Amino acid sequence: MTSASTRSYTPQEDKPVLLLIEGANAFYFLKSLFLFRPEFHGICAYDFGSISQLKLQMETIAKAPNFRRFTKAVGVVRDAELDPNSAVDSIRGAYRSAGMSEPKVDGSVLPGSPATGFFLFPGDGGAGCLENACLGAYRNQQELDCAKGFLTCAGRAARNANWQAKAVVHALIAISDKPEMTLGESARAGLWNPTVPALASAEKFLRELCDTAKPQAGGELEY
Repeated sequence: MTSASTRSYTPQEDKPVLLLIEGANAFYFLKSLFLFRPEFHGICAYDFGSISQLKLQMETIAKAPNFRRFTKAVGVVRDAELDPNSAVDSIRGAYRSAGMSEPKVDGSVLPGSPATGFFLFPGDGGAGCLENACLGAYRNQQELDCAKGFLTCAGRAARNANWQAKAVVHALIAISDKPEMTLGESARAGLWNPTVPALASAEKFLRELCDTAKPQAGGELEY
């Protein structure tokens, strides 16, 4: 698994899958939870920054030398935020602007050259963010209830739902054995159960990207 930035990104023959991830938290979370595994060796993970940067980043990447020669599948992972439909439109617009096929269905891969797809956290088709998926994957319900109660006690229960999810996640990290951990480090430490539906769906999406990029019989790639 390789990380990249706009200034350093170079398509590589042994990294046929490009995974564009929104922000450092999600980047290191996915790296720690899934992308270290040998079966994901063919993924080049790329932190595209904020949502507003995706279109420009994708346009720039698509112009890189050997992009279409070496890149067989491109995936985008970002938060749905408050409006999943708007998130989908934004992703499809970025693909279109970069001259690639526009995937329509969250969590699936559209055949093409390259194949394309996207996955929206929290992974249930609704509004929300990565931290919502984390809350559904926390292993101790009593501690989860206590962390949520903290927001009420602090007078923050009326805040934006995404803000609340992020605050509760950080509260859960704060009561762990290593309260200084980042979100990515907490994934590596096993704080979140990767087998819950939302995170299992993210893993399934990554596998589908990799499977799409694998050489098929006869040495050709099937699109």
